[in-house]
Amino acid sequence: MYREIGVFTLILCCAVTPVDGSAERYDIAVAMEGLRGVIEEVERCVGDYERAKKLQDIISRLDNKSCTRLKNREIFSKQDLQKTHRTLTHSSALTCRTTSGRLRYVLAVLLTDVLAFLQEKEQKFVFAALEQKPSVMPLRRLIVREIANQERGLFLISGDCSVGPEMYEIHTQTREERSMWMTLLRQAADSGEAGYHFVDLAFSLHMVTK
Repeated sequence: MYREIGVFTLILCCAVTPVDGSAERYDIAVAMEGLRGVIEEVERCVGDYERAKKLQDIISRLDNKSCTRLKNREIFSKQDLQKTHRTLTHSSALTCRTTSGRLRYVLAVLLTDVLAFLQEKEQKFVFAALEQKPSVMPLRRLIVREIANQERGLFLISGDCSVGPEMYEIHTQTREERSMWMTLLRQAADSGEAGYHFVDLAFSLHMVTK
């Protein structure tokens, strides 16, 4: 269906040219504008579906017992990745530097409000072992910086004052991929969703313990 819409649009583009200045040209132009809107909506829906399916594929491979402890001492598990407010923005293979300085291959999963690092173990995914660093970082107040004199390196600094800063060093496979990650991370950090759910959770815990 999507391919058929694209072909029909191309036919209309060709049809507009020979009726220059006519009422038919105006009608076709209006129809094409409407069709562009339909195509954009189709593209958005297809993209949402593909990202949702990809996230489910990742979650289905994630070991049920795997978890990581966040900076605020809370446990983050497979069930937390499945929460309805979290949708997949992007995922790709990266290397992440551990506390001891080693580079570890990980699958970086960028969600609505967190960035998770996973690794393969016995044909399953587990939360990446980054030694003393949590393998999930909130995007609230995230700072993204290029590493000087490195074309593929980034520093990710979590500026959440409630739990203290945490810095990660990641490396992409190409310079272009680094630029893409910078854009996506900054967009995610700037969106209201990046901090909303963590603030809401902190408020709820405060009210329970009050």
